[in-house]
Amino acid sequence: MVTEHPQAAPLEVRAGLKQFAGLAARYEQPEQRVHVQAQLFGLLQTAIPVHRVLFMVAAGFNRPSALDWHTEPGALETAVQAGLVGVPLAEEFAYRLTDAGHAALTHWYQLVGSRQDKPDFKHFWDAVALR
Repeated sequence: MVTEHPQAAPLEVRAGLKQFAGLAARYEQPEQRVHVQAQLFGLLQTAIPVHRVLFMVAAGFNRPSALDWHTEPGALETAVQAGLVGVPLAEEFAYRLTDAGHAALTHWYQLVGSRQDKPDFKHFWDAVALR
């Protein structure tokens, strides 16, 4: 996620992910789907770089060089500052998901992963999960 003020990014990410969980729950209700779809898809689009970091760390691409290669510049720092990814304790340890990062990835996967073959969600799945 690109922002004008880097210090604001973690707060925006946390607020967006919190809002995402609520919108995803409403999207699951057929009568609410049309009302929340545009807002939900907007959040999914802006959070692609952070979800990509979470996905890569969970998939085992959790070394700095792998994350530099497979994610957008600044996305790892945003995820760390937002409290979604924990920094390595020492050089021999890798990045890891925090509880908040695990929850964010789980919400994303429950919504997008189960619909990855549907045209509305394929873009989000491919942008985050393809290597």
